[in-house]
Amino acid sequence: MAISPTVSARPNVNFILTIVGTDVNSGDLGDKCYSFDWRAMMNGGYVIRCGLLDANFNVLKRFLVELQYFRQARAAILKASFRLSWPGTDNVTPWQTAYIIDMDATGSDADIGHLKFTGVDPPSWFLNCGDASGKVYSGRISQAIKQCVADYAPDIALDITDTTDSDQNKWYMMRQDPKTFISSLLDWSSSLTPRRGQWIVTTDDTDMAIKEQLDIPSNNVGFYHGPRGPGGNAHIIDWEMLANNALSIMATKLVASGISAVSGQYLDRVTDAAQATVFAMDSLTSSKYKANVGEEKAFAKPPEGGPPTVGWTAIQSIPEVYSAGDIGKRYDSYIDGRARLLYLNMLNMVQRARFQVFGHGIYYNCRGLGTDTVTIDWLDIDKRPFFLAGNWILYGYWHKFVPGQWFTHLYCARLDWNALATAVPAAPVEAGE
Repeated sequence: MAISPTVSARPNVNFILTIVGTDVNSGDLGDKCYSFDWRAMMNGGYVIRCGLLDANFNVLKRFLVELQYFRQARAAILKASFRLSWPGTDNVTPWQTAYIIDMDATGSDADIGHLKFTGVDPPSWFLNCGDASGKVYSGRISQAIKQCVADYAPDIALDITDTTDSDQNKWYMMRQDPKTFISSLLDWSSSLTPRRGQWIVTTDDTDMAIKEQLDIPSNNVGFYHGPRGPGGNAHIIDWEMLANNALSIMATKLVASGISAVSGQYLDRVTDAAQATVFAMDSLTSSKYKANVGEEKAFAKPPEGGPPTVGWTAIQSIPEVYSAGDIGKRYDSYIDGRARLLYLNMLNMVQRARFQVFGHGIYYNCRGLGTDTVTIDWLDIDKRPFFLAGNWILYGYWHKFVPGQWFTHLYCARLDWNALATAVPAAPVEAGE
């Protein structure tokens, strides 16, 4: 259901610090907060940064004495619990959790200081902690990732799309930390998902999902009036759009190359004359979402022919996995994996927009980033739809709070209107539907 933000006189922030495993906490420090930033991006987790005004250094004293920061913080987890709200409305984020990674204390006089705490989502915290292991995981890529998360982050609940490779595979950590190991597998394995689609990684407190894009339902979550909204009811404070038509020169088509040790087959742009194996381009990546808009609001896709109007870029492919066909797939079925994922990830760079709206509490985790849509209702001075009006894919947000103000920056993208993709939402959206 697409929802618009409701606001009241002054927004609130709640912020509580706790040493995990103890019952000692800082109490709610929200009344001392002079800035609070909470941002999340597709495949990037979420990050918070909280600034506190510390009169007479009372917070710092309590932090160092009661919470025993120096004694505890490197041996235990310092957890932040937080939320944003407009009092008297239902526009409030649920309580969310981040693990503190940094405290920055500054001051210039004897009576007051400034404290800034930075925190990250729990999966990012745990999966950055490795043991330089050379262990091997057996099974499909999806099974190896599950095992890795269970070993290094047992409190993280993981939901992952099953890959289509052999369940007899061996995957070596090669002394990498868990996050790097998992990233190295996701980097080239989009060709081994059921639809050969884009990987989307999301986090929400201790929940984590690694899903093929079309495995995630797309919901239309936000509805925002532009400056000429009905009755002057505008939700958008300001906006910015970046349109990069030059990407057609270098990223309309990506191409890989390599040789199979099993079959001796050499694969490159010449041997793949049909452009069906080593290429990544729109016609070969139909398993993706696009915003449901017409030709007047988004680019038309370029031809896939080649120079001088468009170009190809060579992308280094991974070598064939093993040399006895252990992966259960021919090399030509996954050689395009790195190029495919890079191509799909770059599509959001073609046409991007940032909308600053009144603080909206429906955004509090990474779920839906890269799949959900927002709808902009905007008429120009002639009462015709403004070119920014319509649907956008949401790929990030940034809550910005200072006393008396809370704004949310929405980072959105549109693929080419005639790209080979699933258009979302399927039908026009009205406010509150």
